[in-house]
Order: sequence, then structure tokens, then C-alpha cells
Amino acid sequence: MGIQMKRAIPGTGPYKVGSFVPNRQATFVRNPHFETWSAAARPDGYPDEIVWRLPIRKYAVDEVAAGRADILLGSVPPERLSELKTRYASQLHLDPQSATTFLFLNVRQPPFDDIRVRRAVNIAIDRDKAAALEGGPDLALPTCQIVPPTLPGFVRYCPWNAPDLARARRLVAASGTRGQKVVVTTFDYFDADATYVASVLRQLGYRVRMKRFPDIGPYFGTINAKHPQAGFAGWFGLVLPSDIFATLRCGYSSNWADFCDPALDAKVRGLVAEEGNPRAAAKLASKLDREFTDRVPWVPLWTPRLADFVSRVGNYQYNAYGGTLLDQLWVK
Repeated sequence: MGIQMKRAIPGTGPYKVGSFVPNRQATFVRNPHFETWSAAARPDGYPDEIVWRLPIRKYAVDEVAAGRADILLGSVPPERLSELKTRYASQLHLDPQSATTFLFLNVRQPPFDDIRVRRAVNIAIDRDKAAALEGGPDLALPTCQIVPPTLPGFVRYCPWNAPDLARARRLVAASGTRGQKVVVTTFDYFDADATYVASVLRQLGYRVRMKRFPDIGPYFGTINAKHPQAGFAGWFGLVLPSDIFATLRCGYSSNWADFCDPALDAKVRGLVAEEGNPRAAAKLASKLDREFTDRVPWVPLWTPRLADFVSRVGNYQYNAYGGTLLDQLWVK
């Protein structure tokens, strides 16, 4: 992904932009005006300079292994993971993301306007296989539910006992929708998952067509505008459970499943009001997670993990809400 920046972004941290070459490199240097007012809230940084190079090159892993670069952020090729886990175990960090990736099913369009069909798809999908397509459990943890494991209130929940193709076919037969057309919309990032899901839908008796977009921009522009039958997405950077529930609220433009339940919306507003009481909020979030999951607007697939590979740096810290804390790294 390219970066275009004409003016530096305002900030109050220990660094400022020293130089910037579009699509190649950004350099961050000490901010002479920064003073640590609270070491807990905003500590000073350790490096005197941070050089961020992009795009990621195919030999980046070898650059870090040789000590010519200090850290590779979240871009370790899946085929190199086994090697790194064996040879550089102490230098490899697998960090869970505050995210859920899923197949959305438009609840207002046949055949997914029938909850039996949505349940059938959830029951037929082999989530271990879907996660394996993304690099396996090191990079993708199978999930059945809306809330990811990093958020308060997460309690593991999977009501489907999947995969069970025979049971799923019985639900489709009962719905009377076998033979209907289904268009699965996707873009390059989800190609492997989309191909797999299309094969499962065909096994359930649907006539499936794939609609592929070359990249993320046109894809999300289209699904935001049109809310197709089915497609792939993920919500990243979540902080509270109410963040992900809000994406399924009535009238929300990026609620691609067109799911709407005013009663659940009211409960989510109650959760927001309760978030000053973490224990009560977590209990309510867990309950809401089950309710949304049971209504099946999505087929949750996996929660992503990012692999960071480091060389000579110490004090590695990862924050699920903000990523790797580059300013807290030091060079050994």
C-alpha cells in the first residue's frame, strides 16, 4: 500500500517526521519539544531514530536474520514461519489482533433471508481448513463467534459442531432453497477463502458464481454501496465489544449483512452505558456475543495474528490496540 503525505501529521509524542520519500521510506527523529509528563501514559522513546522502509521486499526476512534490519512488522511469509520457529524462536513474536474476519450473509436476500440457510453455512464450514488457508494457527485462529479473543467479555463459544455437511444439507432441504443462485463477492486478500466457501456452497446445492475485485479499494466501495448476497470482510482495531456489535446495528452503512434487530441495538446501547463497570460490561458483552452469533448474520472464520521478526532489538512490547511499540525498542 502506498503512502502519500504532503504535510506531517500533528502529534505530541517523542518523535517527529525527519524525512519522507513516498512509497519508499519514512524517518522519525527526536521531537525536541517533547517532555515526559507521565511515564505510564506517554513514556519517552528509546531509539534516537526510526527508519521505516517500504514496500516490504521478498528478502526482508533474510535482512533481519542477518542483522541488517532490526524488525519486520507483521509481514513474515507463511512459508517461512516453520523455519523461523525452529531457528529463531526467541526472535519471532506471534501477536493476536483485535479483529474478526468473516463471510457476511445478506439477511434480506434469498437464500440467506432464511435463518436455516445461514445456520447451514455455519455448520458446513470447516474453520480449521479456512484458517489453514491463511497460514494455520500461527497466523489465523479459527473462530465461530463475533467477538475476538483480545476483547473484554470474550468467552469461547461455538454452537455449530462443525463441519457437518449432512446436517447442513438437511437444513437447506427444509428451507426449499436448493438450486438457487449465490454470488460470492471477494477481493485478492480473501481469494483462497472465497474459493473454499464457494465449493462448500456448491456441496449444499447452490449455483455459485464468484465476483472478484482486484484490490481492497474498489471492493469495499462496491459492498458499501450495494450490500451483495455474500462477501468477505474483517473488523480490525477494535477496542471494546460494543465496537464490533455496532457494525451490526440497524441502518449502519457498513452493515453488509443488512442485519437489524432494534432489541439488540438497545442492548448494545446498554452495554456502552455499562462500560464504566468493566466486570458488568464483560458479562453483558459475553451474553450479547452469543445472541448475535446465534442470529448468524456472519460466518465468523478466524481471528488473525501478525508475526513480527526481530534481530538485535530488546524490550519488545506489543499492544493489541496499537500494535508493536517501536518507540520502546532498544538496540542491544
